[in-house]
Amino acid sequence: MQAKAFLLLAEHLPEGMLLVSADGKIQACNRAACRQLKQKPEQLAGSNLGELSGLTHEELLAKLKSCTRSRLPIPLAFKASLPESIIEIDSCEGFLASPAEDGKLAQIIIRLHSGASQRGVFLALNQEIDKQRRLLRKLEASREQLRLSEENLSITLRSIGDAVMVSDKQGMLVSLNPVAEELTGWSTQEACGLPVKTVFPIIDASTREVIENPVEKVLSTGETVYLSNHTTLIARDGTEYQIADSAAPIRERNGSEILGMVLVFHDVTEQYQLREENKRSQIKLQKSEKLYRDLVESTAAVAWEFDLTLQRFTYMGPNITGLTGYPPEQWTDFESWADRIHPDDRASVTSFCQRETEQGASHTIEYRNVRADGRVIWLRDEVTVIVEHGMPVMMRGYFFDITEHRQTEEALRRSQKMDAVGKMAGGIAHDFNNIISIIQGNLDLLEQNIPSDDKTKKRIDSIKRSSERAAKLTRQLLSFSRQDAYSVKPVNINRIIDSIDNLITQSVTSQVEVEYHLAENLWQTDIDPGDLEDAMLNLVLNARDALEGRGRLTIETHNSTLDEAYCLLNPGATAGDYV
Repeated sequence: MQAKAFLLLAEHLPEGMLLVSADGKIQACNRAACRQLKQKPEQLAGSNLGELSGLTHEELLAKLKSCTRSRLPIPLAFKASLPESIIEIDSCEGFLASPAEDGKLAQIIIRLHSGASQRGVFLALNQEIDKQRRLLRKLEASREQLRLSEENLSITLRSIGDAVMVSDKQGMLVSLNPVAEELTGWSTQEACGLPVKTVFPIIDASTREVIENPVEKVLSTGETVYLSNHTTLIARDGTEYQIADSAAPIRERNGSEILGMVLVFHDVTEQYQLREENKRSQIKLQKSEKLYRDLVESTAAVAWEFDLTLQRFTYMGPNITGLTGYPPEQWTDFESWADRIHPDDRASVTSFCQRETEQGASHTIEYRNVRADGRVIWLRDEVTVIVEHGMPVMMRGYFFDITEHRQTEEALRRSQKMDAVGKMAGGIAHDFNNIISIIQGNLDLLEQNIPSDDKTKKRIDSIKRSSERAAKLTRQLLSFSRQDAYSVKPVNINRIIDSIDNLITQSVTSQVEVEYHLAENLWQTDIDPGDLEDAMLNLVLNARDALEGRGRLTIETHNSTLDEAYCLLNPGATAGDYV
């Protein structure tokens, strides 16, 4: 027992108390003992009990050793004597205050009393001393346990990869682990006792506005607080870190009182930058896709995509409706495309496309397509085949409407054909005209030199009529092949048809029957007669080719007035009088 602990318990007792070691040395004394022995505390402390008693040192030790062995109270009846005075003491009583163990000396409490025994008080004192001793041992054990816990906690906090800050219930910092010191720029010594929001200033990365520090909310409500993904920590040196964190209350074991707050956070700057860059890339990609889609859908071409694995269209441009009359949702699989190809082109087109696709070859093909309204148009299909691991997996392409281009090509071809025919006809007509001129001249001479004979004259007249018909046909051929300037004038179409009757008849085979149904009182038409003749002969030649050399060709004329109702049903027509 320490002297302080002894005095704490015995200082104010009415009976004298001495704390003595097993060898008789006085370690402490209370006030009552000082009064009884008429000495000051500093005089008694350190002196030997044998100096106060009539016992020899050996006799005193024998008494004390008996107490340490039995650990029971031992009465000590003696008279204390001092060199200069005699102090009357009835008796002393010893009681073991701490056990004697090997290598250690025991401590004994000596009670000085006079008159009636106060054994009960003494026993109560010893029981209280034992109780306090047990409490002191528990306190020391608790302190050691607390020290070990604090040491373990410190090791744990230093080992955590996240930053950790701990505050008290007033929001003042208590500790920071090394990661928190690194991110905030504050050391634990500098930060302790400062408000959390001073060491931990945070703003919104997007708006740059200050974010309310979580410490107030956690300490006031006891709730765990999580900050947003845009939280930015401003370090002491101005460095900015994107962080993810949470703040939670520290409670008593029973949860009734909030003792402080623990704030855990970590640096997510790199992930935040990657996430923001990904967002920017997504926005750019969406803008690019929209621009591409708008560009594709605003052009005359129709974009499409076909998945060869699924055997389905995965995209069809919305302008396919205007081109073919079929909306995008009706373009589903291979058949929905193939069935709309003109029957005369279908087999060759599908066979070619399938062969090229299986070989992974991009290709372009032109074919006729039948619209939803039955009208036939020409399409050019430009196809790109995408190959992965040696296998074609996707097709992408564009439909182009080349109907007008095809018609222009056909018109040019016909024009070139007619031009060639005209040049040939002109050359033949010139030569033939020369021959007919010679024939007609010789007929005139022959008619003058032969005798007047009815039979001979009839033959000469027949030859002359034939030569005149040949001359007329020659003039028509020359008119057809002429290179005169364009000249529009009012003409009667019936008369032009009559004038080229021979050319029409000669242009078809003998197995083609030509019929005319020409209306009377036909209106005059402002047109170039030569152009009309060219057009008529072109139509006749096309009809002959369509008839394959056998059949009936009907040429008909009539007056017609187109009204507004007709024009509404036939876009492109203009109201008026027509022949």
